[in-house]
Amino acid sequence: MRAWQRASGEAAWSVDRLKHRDLTAPLSLGRVVAVGDGSGLLHLLSREDGTEMTRLSTDGSAIVGAPMIAGQSLVVQTRNGGVYAWRPQ
Repeated sequence: MRAWQRASGEAAWSVDRLKHRDLTAPLSLGRVVAVGDGSGLLHLLSREDGTEMTRLSTDGSAIVGAPMIAGQSLVVQTRNGGVYAWRPQ
């Protein structure tokens, strides 16, 4: 996964440990970037430097589609039909 500087087009940061994880499209949310993977994990990365802030588990099946916001909750859906929501505190 790689982030780019909007103004210059230069690479801002890169996260190699998420290679080959079948990532979803990212969602930029305040200070974090949320991205799901093929094993049902939701990764929250720092927008500043890409460091992993936390990892949230689902039912173990792939997260399908990009994470989204519904009201004040971060929501993902899994291939097995699970819908998971977290409310940041």
